[in-house]
Order: sequence, then structure tokens, then C-alpha cells
Amino acid sequence: MNKFQTWGVLKLWWLVLLLFSCSSISLAQASTFSYTRVIGFSLPDSLISPYLCTVDSKENLWVVSSTTNDAKALNALFKASPGDSVLHLVIAFADSDSVRNITGIASMGDDIFVVSRMIPSAGYPQPYYYPFSQMFYLPRGDPSKLVKFKRPVYYDYGTWYSGLAVTKDGYLYSGQSYLVTVISFDGRTSSPNFGNSINYAGNGITSRPLEPGGGLTYPNVIDLIRDVAVYSDSNYGNDTTAVVFTSRNSGIDQNGVVHQTGGIAAWTGASASDPLAYHAVRVVDQLSFLQWGTSAPYGIAVQPKTGYLFACGTDTTRRWVKGFQVIGNFAIQMDELPSSTSGDLTMVDPAGAPFSAPADVAFNGDGSIAYVADAGSKRVYVFKSKSTGVGERIEDIPLVFELLQNFPNPFNPGTIITLRLGKATKARILVYNSLGQVVKVLADGVLSPGTHNFYFDGSSLAPGIYFCRVLSDVGVRAIKMALLK
Repeated sequence: MNKFQTWGVLKLWWLVLLLFSCSSISLAQASTFSYTRVIGFSLPDSLISPYLCTVDSKENLWVVSSTTNDAKALNALFKASPGDSVLHLVIAFADSDSVRNITGIASMGDDIFVVSRMIPSAGYPQPYYYPFSQMFYLPRGDPSKLVKFKRPVYYDYGTWYSGLAVTKDGYLYSGQSYLVTVISFDGRTSSPNFGNSINYAGNGITSRPLEPGGGLTYPNVIDLIRDVAVYSDSNYGNDTTAVVFTSRNSGIDQNGVVHQTGGIAAWTGASASDPLAYHAVRVVDQLSFLQWGTSAPYGIAVQPKTGYLFACGTDTTRRWVKGFQVIGNFAIQMDELPSSTSGDLTMVDPAGAPFSAPADVAFNGDGSIAYVADAGSKRVYVFKSKSTGVGERIEDIPLVFELLQNFPNPFNPGTIITLRLGKATKARILVYNSLGQVVKVLADGVLSPGTHNFYFDGSSLAPGIYFCRVLSDVGVRAIKMALLK
């Protein structure tokens, strides 16, 4: 990034900060979820170190235990059916599986994929950073049908992968230690290339790290991409605008100095079938909630329906799971799962989950249930949406605080934006362009209870994507709009 691009980003972020600092409106809001119950493990806590998790199409919860954070733990896969209070052991990986530690899990339908870092082959040198991985495939979650995509020899998969996400069109993404970038795999069972890697971002194009935090510069090699998240309704095989999110923790050098390399990155510009041109930007938020420390994995997941990126604040200064709306490289907090131990004191909920070190979050198919695997308490906490119906958007709670999708959409040149309020509310209604710049203020003041319609005229604006956001003393809502010309 040259100095002019850097100044442009800084200027834009300064404008966003100015917008919020000049407003007397509080962005804190009650959670749209309630904490309901806890799930334990069928094995003693001494053998468990919950790491990442996923939910399959039958709403079974899958959690991997990993030696990544606890050398005494099992590298194992656990499952809980809907309503279970215990996660049962499905498979404990043995030395014959060449698993050094499990680094990712994802589900496609009711199939399960697990990625791991490998123990070196016999006779091969074994440095700490041994850079080879393998992936396991469990059709319908059946361990008796387990398939190893790669044999445990040094040239297979070629590097160390961590985190895993599956797209609806059958591709898999993982973080890669080499250059700290992303790589895609063919997860389509009907494809002759099923289970094979496709390519990684920047291969043959650049020798510099592509993840904004930097490269593998520290001997312990701990500043890595730890988790990956994708939108459940996007096609990644050929859509270069579909966003891939990665979560990376910070590193520590040989002198014990923490280097703030951690955070969330948003990847665009390429596709899973041809990932070479991917580039990433660091996602930033107003209060630096997403500036990660040295803990792992800082799990992430996109909630279906709302499209909010939920992120786990794993370290002891956070102990929360927050939901953000990400626009470009800016994140606006929209939600937080109830936490009685949240480091964000404005959001502490005495009736919330007693998070110790929330490692990862996963949602069921319609986003109405959230599961959080906690590495500290060695439990999984369960949350249910407060929305009034299964599959209903959280924003769609009539006559309480509802921002309807504009109509028509796409539009040219004008469209109607409707806001419904259950009580008198102080609010600002703003329209932003894709750069995060305010192009129109539709309202700024106290609005009466009831339905309010606002006309937005885009005749003087360039075609493209615009966002309408309501900032109020009862919460925040936003919609995406498309102007065509």
C-alpha cells in the first residue's frame, strides 16, 4: 500500500470515528439471544481441550479437541445430537493417523471434514514448525468410513493448514502457514479432483505475506490464521466478490515481545476455483475489539440470515462473543451473546454464560441457535434467538425496532426505506456508499412510535452498493441497497 492509499484509509477511518464521536447515541444494545443450557463432554476434563466446532445439516454439533493449546489433551472428534447434554467421542486420532494436532473442522451437509498438522514421516527431520498437513473426510460423520485425502509423507499438502470452512457450492477454504494466506480445496464429491488442493492466494505472484498481519517472522510460529468463515448463501466457485474471512492471532518474538499482528481479514478479488488473485484487508472496528492478542483460535462464524460475523474474544480481557456487520474493512457491533464474564463491561449479563475462554462459535442452519466451545471451562454453551419464529430475521420483530428492506431494490433512481418503532426513539438514519462515506442523512432526532417512510433519491449518485444504517438509543440496524443506472 503506497502512502496515498494509506492516507486514504486513515482519512476514511477518521471520518467514521468523527461521525460516531459527534453523536450522543449509544451503540450498546441488548442481545438478540438468550443463554439456555450447557453441554459437557463424555471424557474427563483432563483429556479435553475444545478448539473449533461446526453444526451439520441435521443440526448435530461437532467439536474437535486439540493439543494446540494443551499438550495433554486428546486429538479427537466429538458429537452431540440436538438436545443432548453430553458430547460423545466419535474418534480419537492415534499415532497411525499421523496427527500432531487438529487445526480445523467444517461440515458439508452431514459430511464432516477435519484438517490436522502432521507428525513427520519416519526418518524425516522434525522441527517445531513441521509444515505438512492432512485432511480427513467422514461421509455422514461415520468414522468407520474415514478417508485420508493425503498420505503422511513430506510432499503431501506441502504446508501447515489451520481453520476450515465449507461453501454451499462445495469448496473448502483453510488458512495456510506459508505466506500466511488462504488456500482452497475441491470439496465436491462428484468431482475427480475431490479432496485435492486447488491453489493458494498469491502463488507465483508475490513472495510477500498476503495476510495484513505479516509473515512467519517468529521462531515459535504461533501468529497464524486460526479460523475461516464464509457466507452461507454465497457461491464461491466463480464469484470474485464473495468475501472470505480469516482470524489470526498475534505473535511473540524470541524476546517475549508481543507483535500486534492479530485480527480479522476480509479476502476478495478471486474465487475458490482460481484463488491466485485474492487480496486481504484488515477489518477494523471503532473500539478495537477485533485487534487480537496471542491466544488461539479466536474462532469466527457468519450467522445465517443476518450475515453478521460473530467472533470469539478468547483471551481473558475479552471473554465475549460479538456479532459485527462488516462493510468493506469496517465492522460495526450489532450483537453479543449473553456473557456474565464479558470484558466489555457495558454488555455484562448476569444471566449469561460464564465464559472463560470462548474458542469458537457455530450456528445451526437458520441461525436461531448458537453454540460456543469454551476452551477454559471445557464446555459448550448454547444460545437461542429471541426472534418470534424459526428462520425469521432477527431484525424482523414487528413494532419494536424494525428496518425493512428498501423497496424497490435494486432501484433507479429512488426507493422507499421503512422504519418501525415501538416507542419514541432518538435515531440517526444514514446512507453510506461502499467506501463508508455518508451520502445522505435521512433523519436525525426523536422519532415517534409507529411506521416511518423515507424516500432516498439516488439520481445524483453513481451506481453501486449503498447501505442504510439506523443508529438509535435502542440499537443498530442496517440494510444493503443496490442502485442501478
